[in-house]
Amino acid sequence: MILWLPPLCLGACRPAPAQLEPRPGVAGRNVLLVLLDDVGVDRIASYGVHPRPARTPTLDRLADRGVRFSRAYAFPTCSTTRSALLTSRYGRRTGVSHNVKSDASRGLPHREVTIAEVLGAGAVPYTSAGVGKWHLEPREVQSVADPLAQGFTSFSGPLGNLEADESFHDYTWHVGDGSVQTHTTTYLTTREIDEALALLQRLPEPWFLYLSLHAPHSPWDPPPDALLAEPLPVSARGLSDRYDAVLEAADTELARLMDQIDPSDTLVMVLGDNGTPGKVTRPPTNPRRAKGTVHEGGIRVPWIVLGAGVPGGRVIDERISVVDVLPTLAEMSGIDLDTLPAPIDGHSLWPLLLDEPHEPRPPVFIEKYFVNGPGASRQALIEDRYKLIRTGTGDESLFDLQARRTDGPDLLEAPLSPEAQEAYARLSFQLDALDRELQGGWLDSPGCR
Repeated sequence: MILWLPPLCLGACRPAPAQLEPRPGVAGRNVLLVLLDDVGVDRIASYGVHPRPARTPTLDRLADRGVRFSRAYAFPTCSTTRSALLTSRYGRRTGVSHNVKSDASRGLPHREVTIAEVLGAGAVPYTSAGVGKWHLEPREVQSVADPLAQGFTSFSGPLGNLEADESFHDYTWHVGDGSVQTHTTTYLTTREIDEALALLQRLPEPWFLYLSLHAPHSPWDPPPDALLAEPLPVSARGLSDRYDAVLEAADTELARLMDQIDPSDTLVMVLGDNGTPGKVTRPPTNPRRAKGTVHEGGIRVPWIVLGAGVPGGRVIDERISVVDVLPTLAEMSGIDLDTLPAPIDGHSLWPLLLDEPHEPRPPVFIEKYFVNGPGASRQALIEDRYKLIRTGTGDESLFDLQARRTDGPDLLEAPLSPEAQEAYARLSFQLDALDRELQGGWLDSPGCR
């Protein structure tokens, strides 16, 4: 059972975005956004990054049919990506600049405008629903009331990471406004897909469905054998094997959902929220440059788009970021983002998806920032070829991504070529300017909770 509420307005402290004329034949199409938890490009076969990927035939098939972005970037941890994806704003603007944990003092402020609120204000208003992991509030106060306050008419799921005494086979499922919680033993990914399928039967069109799967995040409990091509033998139940099995099970269940999606009237996006955890990576992937870091292994994620008239069968090598999701969906739906009450940091991918002329994207900015311990903070600024990493103590590294598409040797450990020296100066200047702009962040943003 899901408690349904009327669509929420954007609130007295923020005006609704202006409506534009939508593109003919595009606005009003449904949107399915699937977020996979803790999966980098190294685990997906269609990316060809690792010699031993997980078994993901559904994702590989979607990549073949649709558009596969080879240089898609998320933030290093779950909460930061979720906040940036939903608001198109960097973590120091929203206050969610690292993972929201049980001892955190705040989550995503209700004054922030999310995709659900933007799409609900369009010329053809969307009904938005969410399933799975929210992870934008401290555990002590998390409630389904939070997504309901951000434009979703319903949200159900475990909300955050599973507790220490929970598993994919035994967990608490939150429903409606959070007043209803049920103890559940259905395999978690199966339950999330079941809920998504039920929503498809009753959501009025056009709809926006945000399916934020827990898989393949820990705990890596062996899935039901029915979800695997081959049962996971006891002898192969190391952490990496179990992780791959959880990802394969999610891929199997995703096929069940995709069988009910009509790509002619639905835009589908599937992407990861950060890189693969170091403890489950396989050589030659460097576990010290995995999830939680701003190295390529921590932030480069699978991102597949198909349907809604997007020409398929393509691989796009241009850099993109999770902050680009909101402006992309807004342009598709005819929303004027200049009327939002706060600036956004993303850039629309819609012309790129339609294979139309478009402006080159500025460098991608990635950050993990700690207000009370900035020394542990990390930043990265990424151009087509060069990437600059800076720590909170001022240490820097420069990488050439052209040949390897991954972080290789630190160029600053040797004399720089003239081209690399020019790139270093350019990236340093841009990162300095952006850092000054973000100083103070959400503390400077007045408004309601």
